[in-house]
Amino acid sequence: MNPPGNPKAHYWTGGPPGEDPEQWLAGAQKLQGSWWEPWADWVTARSGERQPQPRTLGSERHLVLGPAPGLYVRDAVSA
Repeated sequence: MNPPGNPKAHYWTGGPPGEDPEQWLAGAQKLQGSWWEPWADWVTARSGERQPQPRTLGSERHLVLGPAPGLYVRDAVSA
């Protein structure tokens, strides 16, 4: 993944993919830059209004299991 600002970055855009990826690529357009910026515009347009962040983590339905980064990360790193 290329973050915004990488001068070597490029990505391809085109219609829906079909059964032949080579055929899709032949009809696609190569764009310079990172796909992050157009994706951010796309997702922002579909995200609705911004919501304030919660004052506390978790809820009655979704309990806090532990402090970040979480047991899975600590266990996976130490394994």
